[in-house]
Amino acid sequence: MKNRIFLCVFIAFCALSCSVADYDKPEAYRAPQTLYATLEQTSSPETKVYVDEGLKLHWDANDLINAFAGYNYGFRYRYLGESGSTSGEFVNEESDTFVVGDDIDYTCAVYPYVDGLQLDYDKSVIFTLPSTQVYRENSFGKGASTMISMGEKVAEGEIGDLTFKHVCGYLALKVYGDNISVSSITIKGNNGEKIAGESKIAVALDASPSVKSFTKPEYSITLKCDDPVTVGNTAETATVFWLVIPPTNFEKGFTVTVKDNNRVSEKSTSRSIEIKRSCLTRMAPFKVEY
Repeated sequence: MKNRIFLCVFIAFCALSCSVADYDKPEAYRAPQTLYATLEQTSSPETKVYVDEGLKLHWDANDLINAFAGYNYGFRYRYLGESGSTSGEFVNEESDTFVVGDDIDYTCAVYPYVDGLQLDYDKSVIFTLPSTQVYRENSFGKGASTMISMGEKVAEGEIGDLTFKHVCGYLALKVYGDNISVSSITIKGNNGEKIAGESKIAVALDASPSVKSFTKPEYSITLKCDDPVTVGNTAETATVFWLVIPPTNFEKGFTVTVKDNNRVSEKSTSRSIEIKRSCLTRMAPFKVEY
């Protein structure tokens, strides 16, 4: 009889233990499988992710984004469409990944993708604005323009709608000269302005993204040309170089350094120039001479 009572108690204890173990077992977070993303078009009709002749921004094939879709882990999503569209579907490439973290009541997506990107506790994104960018004809380089989308939390099984907004603005430099092949262009503020580096970008559902502070600032941006670019030889045929710069008021102007192989030329302006978010600032053509 005692043995039977002991056996019943032991079975009940095991059942309770299994119940507790099942209860405590964490479940894998299920981020949305698909997100549909559109691009905010620039507020300047002159401005041209990349730009076409119609002055519109487009996705590149296989573009990647981080998406904090109701969870503070930035899942990797890949663009499924072809280059040339202003909107399209992104698919979650980490849908089976087990992550540990906290729920959030919104969706925050960031372009370009960064492995291990962090979303801070105060609804800010810790992101490094590039101090080195790559030349692209009639546009800015792939991945140079940081964009962020904020939206409502997406229920499991639904497709989330994202609208990406620019973090930075754009500067178009028109360069010409005789037998000049540009290998790089560097810009630096004349008043020590912080224009690149690790930053905290504030995000909110009812506001555009804005750079709160630079935690590891850099003071110059260099546009590199993988293959030297031969520029036009007159102001009318000047070659345009695009730089992506965070909103900045260059109170004392800036200095541009143009390299042609081992030759260096500097051009400077002392007048105040402001770079605004999502807007293009165009400079008058200038001649490079050595």
